[in-house]
Amino acid sequence: MSKACNSGVFRKVLNKLFTIITTLLLTVLIVGNIKIFSSLRRAEKDNADLTGLDYIVVLGNALIDDKPSDLLIARLETALEMAERFPDAGIVVSGGLTGDNTITEAAIMSRYLEQAGIDRARIIEEDSSKSTYENMVYTSRLIPGESAVTVITNKFHLFRALKNAKSNGFTHVIGTPADDGSVWAMLWNRIKESFIICYDDFLDLGR
Repeated sequence: MSKACNSGVFRKVLNKLFTIITTLLLTVLIVGNIKIFSSLRRAEKDNADLTGLDYIVVLGNALIDDKPSDLLIARLETALEMAERFPDAGIVVSGGLTGDNTITEAAIMSRYLEQAGIDRARIIEEDSSKSTYENMVYTSRLIPGESAVTVITNKFHLFRALKNAKSNGFTHVIGTPADDGSVWAMLWNRIKESFIICYDDFLDLGR
């Protein structure tokens, strides 16, 4: 009788834990994706109303054997579109040396843009950063915070990129989203990004 009772209590505890964990996970996914979608809606409006830019900031993404990933190519192709739309804007490519690569993300991005016809004189390389936060910290040391700036990154990453831009002194900043890639890449990155967004929010509570 005692064993059966203990077994029943154990199952109830496990069920309760499962419910709590599932609820937390779903909450994180919902909150994270609401923030991602809201940043995309705002970006759509901001880009439609945009009449001028001082700088286009392109955030790096992990290289694969010293070559740009599909996500990074999407960012660079979006940068080319914005560079054509605003021919007087400078272009900051932001990304340092990561993983086992022998060249910085900034150098690869600069090369890609030059090969696509962008004048080298327009490009500023920020080649020290290794995270989204550092992207904006080091970029803020290269261009004035009051500049009219758009930050280019993939859709799933836009909310956090803009949050870091604003926290590092950029007062006139909007986002321009690049494609998220395949459906599976989009789903995985949005799940991962939701956890990072909520973790950042948790850390902000203690500041």
